[in-house]
Amino acid sequence: MFIRHWMDCDIQVTHGRLRDWIIFKRRVGNLPNKDTGEVMYNFNHYSRAVLLDGVTTMPTTHDDEVEFMFIIAGQGSIKVSDEERELGDGTSLRIPAGCSHVITNAGVEELEMLTMRRLSRPEDEKFELHNWREPGNSGQGHWYHVYKGPFVGFHSGTIPPRKISEPHGHHPNFDELWYIYKGQGWHWMGRELHPQYPGWALWLVPEETHSLINPSDEPVEYIYIAG
Repeated sequence: MFIRHWMDCDIQVTHGRLRDWIIFKRRVGNLPNKDTGEVMYNFNHYSRAVLLDGVTTMPTTHDDEVEFMFIIAGQGSIKVSDEERELGDGTSLRIPAGCSHVITNAGVEELEMLTMRRLSRPEDEKFELHNWREPGNSGQGHWYHVYKGPFVGFHSGTIPPRKISEPHGHHPNFDELWYIYKGQGWHWMGRELHPQYPGWALWLVPEETHSLINPSDEPVEYIYIAG
């Protein structure tokens, strides 16, 4: 596994005014590089980003990449082509490749989010936005994962106190990334066991058996993306 805290990562400005801490990137060649974060097979860019209060980004287009976002905290709006929608915590969205988009922080606090980009696929041609509070695909899996849906790209969920999720693995060349935003957990993979607290993101080696464990008396809340 490769684990990094966003505060230890390089920062750049994207979308004209978005502060973007790049946690993981697509690997170069066959081997991962834990020092640069170049570990992913299928995703090009995975980051934690912040838009300051009262700020609007510049119109931005990604010609060949679809972009996914998950709002962790704050309030705002996004305009994709001619469609404008509100943003709030728990919102996940997909911006198709080639679509100009502008994000506005309409609140008094930072608009905090996770972002991910990858090459566009046929199923990515539609702009879509949901909040996990909408009725939809909430459920339970891997024994104790309580999923909060509906989802767009990013997924969120909780693990109850003192529970371990079902150990499992994935097929080769599969990306799975976890970000803890509330509570504390332990990620077990193979012969490794690593504590994971808010702000830490983790990329898992797909073939290795892994599980997220909640050793505390409070729920652990996470955001993950896989593909």
